[in-house]
Amino acid sequence: MLTLLGFRSINLTGVTINDHYITNEPIHSVDIISSDSNLLLSVDCTTAIPDEKSVKQMYDAARYISGKIDQSVVPIIVSSQNCSARKESAKEKGVSVIDSQDVDIFFKLLKKDYKRSTKDLFYKVISTDRQIDCEDT
Repeated sequence: MLTLLGFRSINLTGVTINDHYITNEPIHSVDIISSDSNLLLSVDCTTAIPDEKSVKQMYDAARYISGKIDQSVVPIIVSSQNCSARKESAKEKGVSVIDSQDVDIFFKLLKKDYKRSTKDLFYKVISTDRQIDCEDT
């Protein structure tokens, strides 16, 4: 989907840093790194509804990446479940959640060749109060 929206993406599935520790905390792996001219995204794909721990791990992973490359990063969790009950609390913690309902809408718009509208909606869905900046590390 990210590629269809004009993002360049690197699939990191299978590459893990779960055994790597920073300040005695395990870091969560990132499944996809993606960018366009405006944003750098760190994406975790899951079949579960993200819990507090998953949200914190994704935030920490984005913070870690941002610190390593000295660039702002937007952490996103994409779930195949309906996560409407968790989206707001995740967003308050700086992590956007794209759930099955969002994906369905994105693909319906893309099928109709509404790429610009889909990308605008995508930006709206992933908007948080701030990106993870290297200063946050």
